[in-house]
Formats: sequence, structure tokens, C-alpha cells
Amino acid sequence: MFSSISRGKSGGSRKKALLRATPAALIGLFLILIISSTAVGTGVLMRASTDSAGGQVEGSSNYPSISADGRYVAFNSDAADIVYDDINGVRDIFIKDTRTGATTMVSTNQAGVIGNGHSYRPSISADGRYVAFDSAASNLVAGDNNGIHDVFWKDTQTGDVVLVSVAEDGTQGNNGSYYPSISADGRYVAFHSHASNLVPDDMNGVTDVFVKDTRTGALTRVSVTASGGNGDNWSGDPSISADGRYVAFDSTAANLVQYDTNAKLDIFVNDTSTGVTIRVSTNSAAGQVYGHSYEPSISADGRYVVFHSRADDLAPGGSPGTLDIFLKDTQTGSVTLLSTDFEGGPSDNDSWRASVSATGRYVAYTSYATDIVPGDTNRDEDVFVTDALTGNTTRVSTNASGAQGNDDSDYASISQYGFYVAYESEAWNLVPGDTNGRDDVFVATAADCSGEKPGLSLSKTNVRWGSYADYQNQLLTVDYRISNSLATAAVDVTIVGSASTNSVTVATPLPLQLGYITIGGNATYSLKYNTPPGVGAFTTNTYVTARNSCGNFYEYPGPYPSF
Repeated sequence: MFSSISRGKSGGSRKKALLRATPAALIGLFLILIISSTAVGTGVLMRASTDSAGGQVEGSSNYPSISADGRYVAFNSDAADIVYDDINGVRDIFIKDTRTGATTMVSTNQAGVIGNGHSYRPSISADGRYVAFDSAASNLVAGDNNGIHDVFWKDTQTGDVVLVSVAEDGTQGNNGSYYPSISADGRYVAFHSHASNLVPDDMNGVTDVFVKDTRTGALTRVSVTASGGNGDNWSGDPSISADGRYVAFDSTAANLVQYDTNAKLDIFVNDTSTGVTIRVSTNSAAGQVYGHSYEPSISADGRYVVFHSRADDLAPGGSPGTLDIFLKDTQTGSVTLLSTDFEGGPSDNDSWRASVSATGRYVAYTSYATDIVPGDTNRDEDVFVTDALTGNTTRVSTNASGAQGNDDSDYASISQYGFYVAYESEAWNLVPGDTNGRDDVFVATAADCSGEKPGLSLSKTNVRWGSYADYQNQLLTVDYRISNSLATAAVDVTIVGSASTNSVTVATPLPLQLGYITIGGNATYSLKYNTPPGVGAFTTNTYVTARNSCGNFYEYPGPYPSF
């Protein structure tokens, strides 16, 4: 909405306004849930915007948002034949279960009555249960009488619907709210709004970015100055971290941080815990740049931010005058150019709308460039995935045989491990039988790290009585270290099992989730054991499970530590 650049191409079928990317994340992540097994077969590309029987629909489907494991894809569509009795004649929100094929309408009220106004821009939680979206419908919740676009939150299991874009006292917004971004657990929703009555003292008369806690009702404006004052220009396009703490957004305000004098659209990150805002569209020396930057996508831990920018002074190797994809490390300050040609040089056209995998290894984006990968001759917008670890880039807007799409593809949303990418496309050669002549939503496999097993090893570092009370109760504490020796990260590292000999049992609740162990890294933890009086030596069968960056599951059953 705020990225006013319009793109057109010679002979193309449309012009697109640059909007925003779905939120995601980059290297160093600790997610809060164990992801289920692979949902779509390796190398398969499927059409998600179909009815529950897999039948083609007669309408356009757009703006996909994919769950962490790739199983669920939310999207909006004006098709009236995705579900039975869709007679409202407006654009609705749907979820496709790629495992069962079921397609469900989300933009309904708690009683299942369909919305009476257009609904757009879904953002799905990590497990696919919760969906945030914006809508002009007035019948999704009782008492919605402001007659404008609002942001809603839907629990697809219970049917509960919450109006998000209201003040803490329930006062409805006096202007439109849009572009939700939902946290991994579905609790927090970031959005931008033109309303001036959502928080006290909002007197700047421009769009601001807010975060809603759907559990407590608390609403926080994050596009503010260091003292909490009004930004002096508009802010929008939010992307929220997994735990809801960090919110990235773009803004033309010059007073959110000190020394912002470039008069450009910049990228910022607000820490909702401390209130501190930093500018991230700076070069590696923290210097401001002289080109507009747009549509951030933030990592789950808030450390990394991906965005597109016309600034040619952000990092070496950019294409002067074109939009490129950049990765900012907010801890080290480093900036990396991702949208290069296949030899590492400047690409020959614009790239935009990045989405980053939750483990941080893969970045999906759209590009009109013809030299990012060899053999790109379709002269259409394509979707690419760059491996931030190796620098390799793959075009995913291709069919199962590898043939390039024959029309535009855009709006990529990447899954937690980067293995799946959902996107919209006008191409009709991506799957057999695509004859509706409309935008469809597809799911493609994007990465192949199936043979990359993390090199985890378990060792004990100390055996001790944690306290005198533990000694009296025969509670023995054992300290462990898990090391990762191979060149691939370990994700969802989990301790499972129990002691196995001489009636020794584990007192510490298991499983114990340790999260992410980077390449060459390690993690430490402690377990307490119930040891009967007079117990001799014993051996545990406590072991480790983990996944690699593609989500492949591995067990590490031994050797078991002995005591």
C-alpha cells in the first residue's frame, strides 16, 4: 500500500503494485513448537487454490501464507466454487490442508455465517490454527458498525473471531486497518492503521503500526519516537517475530531514530519489550543510505531482517537503480546482497517481496531479472529461493519437470525450514489441467537438504548433587553437552527417553526442547535422576532427536552415558 512503485513489463498481462512480504526468519532461531512430518512429497508442485476434491475453481486466488510445516496454506480468493454455498459475491479467506486436500473458508463469524464484505491478506500461525486477515465485512463479530476495513483474528478450531483493530477499551477504529502479521503461536498480531483513536495521543494524522495481544487485549503503537511520541510521517508493512517481541516495518518518518536525514523510506525494528527502535536499512558501517527500502520480513528471533531496496550504497555488488534483496544482521550490522546473478554479479532487473525461512537459511522472493539462474527466458516475474548458507539460488516457479512458468508468479511465502514455498501465479503450465485463466496459488518444494544430517553427539560434563535436599532425596544432577560437528544446522533439538537400569528414573520432565544448534555449535542442559538408596552404576537411554533445515527427522540413540 505504501510502496507506490508500479511495475509493468512489455507484453505482460498486468501491472502490480508492490505490497508486502509474509513474515519469517533468519539464522539463530528457537521456535516454540515441534513441527510435524513433511506434508507434501519431495519435488512435487501442487495447486492449493482448489476445492476439497482438488477441482479447479473459477476465480482468482492470491496472497498465500504458509504454515511452518507447509501443511496449511491460507489465501484469499474471489472464486465462488471453492466451498459449497459461497454466495456472498466477495473475496474470502480460505485454508487448504495439503495433506487431506480439504479447503475451508476462514472469513466467517463464529456461527459459520460468511462475511458480507471483501477479505484480504491472510497471515497464518506456525501450526495453521490461527489466521489474521483484514476485511470490510461488518458481520464477522457482533457490533462492528464502523463501516471500514478492520483486522480480524480467527481460531479455526473453535471458530472464535476477534476484532483486532480496536482500542483497549473496545472502541472501534475511526479509519481503516490493514496488513496483519501474526506471531508463531497466534497470540500477537501486528498491523498498520489509519485510525487515530486506537491509542491515546495519536495526533500525527498518518498511518501507524500497532501490535495487539489477543490474549489480554493490550494494544501497543510501535511506530513511535524514543520517548513514545508520534512519528512525523507514515509507517506500515509490519512483520512480527515468532514470539511477538520484535516488529519490523517501513516508514518515511524522520524522528523514529536519531540522525535520520536521508528523506527516504527506511526499515525499522521496534523491540516491544524495551521500546527501543533501531533503523536497519543502513550499510554495514551503520551509515544511512540514499534509496528507498521496502517491506521487511523479520526472523523469528528478531536478529535478521530481509527487505528490498533501491539504495545502491547498502552493500557492494548491487544493481544501480534497481530493486535488490538485502539481508541485515542487527547484531553485527552486516548487510548481504542476495539477489545476484548466477555468477554473483549484479542482476539485470528488479527483485522484491522477500520471505525468509524460520531457520534463516532460505529466502524466497520475486524477480523480473533474467540472469539469477541460467535458462530464464520466459521474460516473466518468477519466484526464487536463495540459500543464505551456500549462496545457491533455485527458481521454484517451475512445473514438476522443471519447465519455467509461462506467466507471472509472485507473493512467495516460505515454510519454517525453507522446504516449501507457496506463491500465486498466472502461469497455466505449472500443473496439468490449469485452464481457468486466473491467478492460482501453488505449493512447490524449494530446497533439497534431505541428505544433510546434523552431526550431533552427546556427552556428560558433570555429575553432582544439586543441593543438600537433592542429596537427601537421592536426586542426582547430570550436566550434558550436545555438539554439532557437521556443516548443517540442527533444528528442534529435543531430549527424550529415561534412565534404564537399576530402577533409576528421570525426575526432569521430558521431552526437553533445546531448539536450534548452529553449525559447529553446542548446547548444554541438565537432567535430574531419582536414584534409589545404594544404587550402583547405571546406564541411561536418554537420547536426542533433531531435524535438519529441510525438516527431515533424525534420532541419535547412543552411545548412552553411564554412571
